[in-house]
Amino acid sequence: QKSLEVAILKELDRVHPLLEKAKVGISSLSTDQQHTRPALPPDIIRTVLECVMTLLGKDDVSWNAMRNFLGFKLKENMLSFDYRDITAARRSKVEQMIQAKVLLVHWSLRLVLAVQA
Repeated sequence: QKSLEVAILKELDRVHPLLEKAKVGISSLSTDQQHTRPALPPDIIRTVLECVMTLLGKDDVSWNAMRNFLGFKLKENMLSFDYRDITAARRSKVEQMIQAKVLLVHWSLRLVLAVQA
């Protein structure tokens, strides 16, 4: 238990400067920059938004929901984000989403290589 706590605190110490740097970057976004987005999200953007929205407890990750999420106080939501609000269930769901994408990429690459051979 104690070693797990120490490991978690060490990881938080490592990540904290990155979070602070991200907050500075988010704070500097202009309103125009916040509202500039593609008409349809490329796959990687969709995946990232699905993961972020899931971590924040959003069940609807449709494109319309993503557009609303991006337009509705995005800057404020990102700056007020508290990682302690992430439940184990949400984290597990995101891990599964990421793993599914990794497997998809893996098998897609294998298929491409097999076709080229």
